[in-house]
Amino acid sequence: GVGSGSALVQVNSVPTAILSGNASICTGGNTDLSVMFAGTSPYDLTYTDGTNPVTITNISTSPYLINVSPAVTTVYSLVSVNGTSCAGTVSGGATVTLQSKPTAAISGTTTICNGNSSNLNFVLTGTQPWDITYTDGTTPVTITGITTNPYSLSITPSSTKTYTLTSVSDAGCSGTTSGSA
Repeated sequence: GVGSGSALVQVNSVPTAILSGNASICTGGNTDLSVMFAGTSPYDLTYTDGTNPVTITNISTSPYLINVSPAVTTVYSLVSVNGTSCAGTVSGGATVTLQSKPTAAISGTTTICNGNSSNLNFVLTGTQPWDITYTDGTTPVTITGITTNPYSLSITPSSTKTYTLTSVSDAGCSGTTSGSA
């Protein structure tokens, strides 16, 4: 007998996926993780936050961005990647660190004589340097680059004033304020 014919063997590349995207975000914030792919698309990817695996299918772009908004500091890793009929290799990782929002409280209620001074006292939480904005009921005043906590500010008002703290931010986040003096 005589044989004839041919056989085609198609070789698909083994996909790879590399995760990156270390970031620090404020409470309630979000950030993007980036996955770089090599091989033939489309890809199916599974990643985890250490507890919950998430699968995304039919990815055709590289890098592919995954938006995350963790409630606590979280380490993300890849579990698996599959391309056109081939299982691949995964590497890399990303840690998203959650920063607490800063707080600031103002105090310093006192009675002074005209021409004398008094202190406004600010108690701050978060990571220095801080920026605060307060108002005397009329004029907003912003102080930047505060590195001392508590922070005291000498004032010499010419009339009775109520000072109110209106904003605070620290090295990474905007926060909440309280109090008046």
